[in-house]
Amino acid sequence: MVMHNGNYLFSGNIARTTEACEYWLFGYHVTKINEDGSHDTTIIFDKCNQTTYIGWKNSFLAKDNLFFINGLIYNETNKSTFYLLSLNEVFDTIANHILYEDTITKRNLSMYLSHNEEIIICGQIDSTYNEINGLPETTYTKSLLISADTNGNILWSKSYSFGDISDGCWSVFYRVIPTHDSGYIAIGITHDFGNRKALIVKTDSLGNQQWFRTYGNSAYDNPGFSDIIPTRDSCYIVCGAYTYGETFGGLYPYDGW
Repeated sequence: MVMHNGNYLFSGNIARTTEACEYWLFGYHVTKINEDGSHDTTIIFDKCNQTTYIGWKNSFLAKDNLFFINGLIYNETNKSTFYLLSLNEVFDTIANHILYEDTITKRNLSMYLSHNEEIIICGQIDSTYNEINGLPETTYTKSLLISADTNGNILWSKSYSFGDISDGCWSVFYRVIPTHDSGYIAIGITHDFGNRKALIVKTDSLGNQQWFRTYGNSAYDNPGFSDIIPTRDSCYIVCGAYTYGETFGGLYPYDGW
């Protein structure tokens, strides 16, 4: 959700059928709710023979009278396209910036607009092979941070891994926020140490890793963190779930944490 000029703007995924398309349409929408809670406008972005997603967390932001959405497009010709969409105040498309094309493992899950108007995007990347030519015997994925300007130009891109790089290792960021020293802090999940563990990574203003921490029980898989916020004393509060039982490999039972 974004608050804009006293109204509430929501963006999310949506599925529907139309007479023009043979199959279901999977796309996303932007919906405007007036300040009194009444529905105003819904604009739907979808296309026949194409699936379009927004990111998982915080993938819709506003700057003055412009709006930005990030996500993935799947169609018959490309494995997927990693996009950044610009909309005007009435939700007309100004530009659809393609950051990566023909990819199967790059994920953009969350973003925010920094104080110097860079769009910081987090997600996941597989840098171990040319994705169009098929999979090798060993694959692994890394967490990803990207800085782009509002015209869709990538300013820098960094990937991160945290353990021995071997088959089955993977990590992902799904939320990133600014820090008091102009850097970034991201939360996610890593499998780089065997079991799935909650992950926090701190970087400087150019995405260079300064530290990382993993959390959870090392004996079995753990749920992930859900969100992170800065505090007034330059620290952070993180919330999520914690596994305390081994039922179904640590799936549950679990507590809030």
